[in-house]
Amino acid sequence: MSSIRILNSQEPDFQNKLNTLLAFETVTDNQLIQTMDTIIQRIRQNGDNALLDRPKRWINILQPASMSCLLTQNTLKQAFDNLADDVKHALELSAGRIFHFTNTKKNLGFYLQTN
Repeated sequence: MSSIRILNSQEPDFQNKLNTLLAFETVTDNQLIQTMDTIIQRIRQNGDNALLDRPKRWINILQPASMSCLLTQNTLKQAFDNLADDVKHALELSAGRIFHFTNTKKNLGFYLQTN
């Protein structure tokens, strides 16, 4: 696991430590280099459209997996109904506070879009 290094600009070897952290390491993974070359080639050929295509590809890859995480309204209601009364009350109180907060913000020009 990587650790976060904290640098102090007042230390005498600060510049050396910073340069070490910022040094570009040579990539040796041929698959990575090939993928980068392909992306750069597409950007040169198609400009912004090539860049806009990348997020669409990730969405298409991730969407089927995320769909399996969806819960039906009935399942959610059953889970809520099985909660202890004090937990239900706490959730209802929290929901009311959030609703009040968002309505207050609407009056200030903010809005909350729900699906």
